[in-house]
Amino acid sequence: MNDPRLKPFKEAWQASAFGIGYEHLSDKSIEVRICEPDPFPDFEARVDGVVHGFESRMVTRKRLGDAYRGDERVGPVVPVKPAKVPPFDAEPIRQAVKDKASKHYSGAVNLLLYASFPGGNAQFSEVAKAVNESGGDKFESVWVITYDHIGCPRHSEKLAHCEGWLKIPGQEPIIEEA
Repeated sequence: MNDPRLKPFKEAWQASAFGIGYEHLSDKSIEVRICEPDPFPDFEARVDGVVHGFESRMVTRKRLGDAYRGDERVGPVVPVKPAKVPPFDAEPIRQAVKDKASKHYSGAVNLLLYASFPGGNAQFSEVAKAVNESGGDKFESVWVITYDHIGCPRHSEKLAHCEGWLKIPGQEPIIEEA
């Protein structure tokens, strides 16, 4: 899963999930373009004829490949909802914003974070605090998506925004009950 050849596919999924959520939020058509092989930006979003550059990042608590190592005889890993979902921890989001903010981008850039880890009761205010305390002001806007929600903890006057979590239409949970 840490194979650099998969980066464009991860970015494409993140950009398309963002696009679906943004269209639902703003009631406007959006066009996304993956910028691979160019190193910057990761994708562009065209809204009302204006192009907005986005850097994206998948945020996890542990290295992705670690979950897929082990006994290969049992087949692929099937995600199973844990009996008790751990409490939400904003630290991985805080660290991802710090990492991205430490880079020197040319011009205005937006940031999209895909929070790919479980956490019960993910309060939007906690996410916004983590973003704003860790360098979120270096970006035109900061968006966070989960598998089925979108939020904008740092908004720009150039794009629509929401004040909390908004369900992304068509994204149904994929984790099986234990």
